[in-house]
Amino acid sequence: MCYLFVSRDPTQTSWSLPNSEAIEQGGGPIFWVRLGYVVATVLQVLSGKGTRNLLIQAATLRREVGYISDTSPGIDGVSYRTKSVSWIQRQSLGGQAVILIAAGLAKYGIGIFVSASYMVTLASNYSSRHLAKIIGGEAASYLLSSPVSAVVAGFFGFSTLRSYVSFHFALAIGSLIAPLLFPSVRRDPDIRVLILILLVGGATLPVLFGWIGSYDPTSLTAAASLGLAASATASGAAMMVFAFNNAPEALLSLLVLSAVMVTHDARTALRRVPILCASALFGYVGIRMLTSYWGGSTSRLTWFKTASFHQYLIDGVSNWPLILLASLGVGWFIFLQGELLRFPATKTLVICSLASAILIPLIALDESRITSSVIYHSMLYVARTHFPRLIQSQRVKILNRSLYPALFLLIPIAWSGSILYSGWHSMWNVLRLIVA
Repeated sequence: MCYLFVSRDPTQTSWSLPNSEAIEQGGGPIFWVRLGYVVATVLQVLSGKGTRNLLIQAATLRREVGYISDTSPGIDGVSYRTKSVSWIQRQSLGGQAVILIAAGLAKYGIGIFVSASYMVTLASNYSSRHLAKIIGGEAASYLLSSPVSAVVAGFFGFSTLRSYVSFHFALAIGSLIAPLLFPSVRRDPDIRVLILILLVGGATLPVLFGWIGSYDPTSLTAAASLGLAASATASGAAMMVFAFNNAPEALLSLLVLSAVMVTHDARTALRRVPILCASALFGYVGIRMLTSYWGGSTSRLTWFKTASFHQYLIDGVSNWPLILLASLGVGWFIFLQGELLRFPATKTLVICSLASAILIPLIALDESRITSSVIYHSMLYVARTHFPRLIQSQRVKILNRSLYPALFLLIPIAWSGSILYSGWHSMWNVLRLIVA
């Protein structure tokens, strides 16, 4: 004997449907969906066939209309959300932001950007035409090509080391939680938890919290907008800011995002990619005009020539596992699962992540930071566009499997042949500087 529960009361075994606004109004899409399930089920019962299919359809219907709990046993073998995932999902946006910040501080502490003193000089003298000489000449003038956060800090008067670091600590927190604020993330609880997991288990946390005072918060906020904004106008504006703040990273990011978008939806990509290219060009022209006003800046190509190819190769090979891990972080564990890997865009993301981890160490000394920044927006884009395409059981399984790896995964940053990890000791020093 088989029981079909399609009502709110799990003890009821009749064929009555639960009350809903659609039924009370005498129709609506959900009414016809339910009616179709009931008709098909009655036919199966009368024919005496398809008992297991009947059970699967009953469970599917109950989940779709929202009358099955996260902890109920699955008739069709679905593993429902663990208590941890359910608890995180129930939290408000503010609560999830606190979880994200607390996880970052617990795992990585806080560190100060090694060139923070130069950035303070930039903030104090951003209106001077001789800023290139004031900041320290060729050795530090490369920072002039990534000026957005420092100029904003100087404009609002945060021009001492203490105020500058405090402002950028708040900026780093804002950049970290920015992905949770987009409508495409807020309206879907599962995507919100997935994005939180990708952030907690990714290299964004150590980059933002390990280099307080750097120009990365601006670039990463723009990258998040590229990946999560549905509007072409918003994406174009984000790309322009990205290119204005860090043109080389923006160019590499544009190449990766274009490849991912084309494999996801070629028709949309053909409309969106030219807008992004034009926006990147505007941003690049704008920063070149500004640095010319300041007296010029050291190009990334000049910095590239300061080290030999042999040094790049040795540093890259010795730290390559960490560089590869930084590209996607816990995303490797998520996007390599068959449910997501079957999509062409996911495969493109994985290939681009692997290629970036191989090629970027050959042209840059801050390998992990650039690799993670170049992949960041495409990772968010695939999460936004493809995770909703999974059925509920697949989404739940991925969230359950990836939460704890994200919480316990540490990603030290490879930089110029060294391994950077700020830790708690550095955090206390930074906090004393801020509050003292």
